[in-house]
Amino acid sequence: MRRVDLQRLDATLVLGLRDLGEADRLVFLYARDRGRFSAVARSGRRPASRLAGHLQLFAKVAIELVPTRSLDIITSARSLADRPRLAAGRRFAAASRVIEFLRRATAEEDPDPGLFDLADGTLELIDRRERVSRQLWQFELAALDRLGLAPVLFDCALCNRALNARDLWFDPQAGGAICEHCPRSPLAARISERTLKALRFLQEARLGEADKLGIDPAIREQITLLLDRILQVAVGSIRPGPGADNSLGRPATGPDSQQ
Repeated sequence: MRRVDLQRLDATLVLGLRDLGEADRLVFLYARDRGRFSAVARSGRRPASRLAGHLQLFAKVAIELVPTRSLDIITSARSLADRPRLAAGRRFAAASRVIEFLRRATAEEDPDPGLFDLADGTLELIDRRERVSRQLWQFELAALDRLGLAPVLFDCALCNRALNARDLWFDPQAGGAICEHCPRSPLAARISERTLKALRFLQEARLGEADKLGIDPAIREQITLLLDRILQVAVGSIRPGPGADNSLGRPATGPDSQQ
């Protein structure tokens, strides 16, 4: 009998789930050592399945797979982080945007351990911290930086002139903040000096330090809008993926909206 070689992946994020056939489940994954790929969990929808309890949306798992000519088959899964608080509400919305970024901004079978660690760490922070939006903003800026798409925030993105604090603009098409002298696209928006300083802090702070940022509702709304626009230009609109059954729009209510 031919020996089947198993592939073991010790750190993998579950990006989405989709029903397949009568009892199987198609699982969308992002592994630290393999990147983004899909695999099949045989009988993964049956209540007695050994896989079903571990392969949950947003979970970090260790898995073993049997390689095939089409989709690999998951033979075992062990949960490393369940993150049950991400199942609903504002935490679900924020976590969904993290995994949808991975689905849209990465190529299949193209591992990036640093991006994996960033996403995994952010999901953990969203699960545990109260100021959810701040964790998401920091992830988005850091992830864009890893892809070479970080917005320019310290000088004009078009002409490299120093920025005038009394006349600041942010233009996603230009790649960041621009001065009053440069042409602006329809996506450009005037921003306050405090908003620019907040973005600079988020861009330079270490993961988990976003809670130190004190901002009022007007600045929070402006940061949200600016990041949405630059993500739209850089990687396309962030929309729900498999396993996400509602809008991935940012939460406008809840404790985080008051902080």
